[in-house]
Amino acid sequence: MQKPGHQGRMDGGDDAASVEQLLKALESRASEAERRLRTLEQGPQSKTTSHEVVQTLQVVRDLLYKAKERQLELEKKEATLVKERTQNQAKLTALEDRNSKLEYQILHLKRAVKAGDSAQQAAHPQH
Repeated sequence: MQKPGHQGRMDGGDDAASVEQLLKALESRASEAERRLRTLEQGPQSKTTSHEVVQTLQVVRDLLYKAKERQLELEKKEATLVKERTQNQAKLTALEDRNSKLEYQILHLKRAVKAGDSAQQAAHPQH
């Protein structure tokens, strides 16, 4: 659920900073809402109107929606990264196996060339 004014950025580099900034804003609004609620509970001498409290609570709710959206985005991003890591690890293992086989083949080819050179020198010794 995307609220007006929310930009669904997926920068990656500033994920922690943006989440922390969002949480600070949320904490600030929640503190303000608590203060207004205490004032409202004190009775008619209160200068804060119930309309202001409702507005504050709506802002807090909107911030909570944004925080939840951001959390879901980050969880999806994390799941994608975990999947990519698993795939990359499988590719790496396959490449390591292939490299090992190629090294083994090179070793035997070198031995065969040396054996062929030795046999040729034995058959045609140079004076």
